[in-house]
Amino acid sequence: MAYVEWLHKGGLEREAVGGKGASLSHLLAAGFAVPLGFAVTAAGYQRFEEASGVGERIRRLLTDSPPSDAAGFRSVAGSIQAWVEKASLPADLRSEIADAYDSLVAMTGVACAVRSSALSEDGVGASFAGRKSMTATSGPGMDLKSEILGLATIAELPLVVLNVQRGGP
Repeated sequence: MAYVEWLHKGGLEREAVGGKGASLSHLLAAGFAVPLGFAVTAAGYQRFEEASGVGERIRRLLTDSPPSDAAGFRSVAGSIQAWVEKASLPADLRSEIADAYDSLVAMTGVACAVRSSALSEDGVGASFAGRKSMTATSGPGMDLKSEILGLATIAELPLVVLNVQRGGP
């Protein structure tokens, strides 16, 4: 199964790569100047969730102790983030993401930024578009663990990786 979808292939579906990834792929297909990039799919996150056991832990936590106030939601979110940060990527997922990143750097010749985007962050009933985590790398290679999954919680995946095509500080 493919856990990475290239934005320049065009026509990616929101359910697979999130609203940001899908929109960027459609803009590229329409000829707009959008940096090259790829998205880690929802299937990629599901693979991680199943292999690491994080998904089952989250389901158990939300079933056994559903949060009922702001403090409860913060506690649950903190637990989930800690589990995600401690879990390991399965080798097949890690390899596919690393290969895609290396290909992207080879195509463009520059380092890339990593942007986390939820599947429905700008959909009906949601109001947090653009308010999730982002991290970047300025050198060759990246630490997938800290730069991708370490910044994420269950609601923030899949991730969109975009090439930065302007000079930085």
